[in-house]
Amino acid sequence: MLSRFVRLGRPEIESVVANGRRFGNRELGLRVLKMGRSPSRFAIVVPAKEVKQSVGRHLVKRRLRSIIQSLSPSILPGFYIVIFCGSITLNWSFPELKERL
Repeated sequence: MLSRFVRLGRPEIESVVANGRRFGNRELGLRVLKMGRSPSRFAIVVPAKEVKQSVGRHLVKRRLRSIIQSLSPSILPGFYIVIFCGSITLNWSFPELKERL
């Protein structure tokens, strides 16, 4: 589980979506915004329109949180990062999701 200090709130997510730089594709996308020298913070968005069942949405979020925790020492500080997931990410295995991120 990511600590509350590392997670982004709704106002920060809206700021990143409005002003951040876009990376990725329809299946797995990132929005990144440079925000000073503070530790990098994250949000994971899995829309209910894309993944209908909540079990699937939570599975993808748990996998991505685990990946973020394992990669956090190598992530540069000072970024707000929002990860957007499509429905196909539900079919990816954990190693495949980690590789594509």
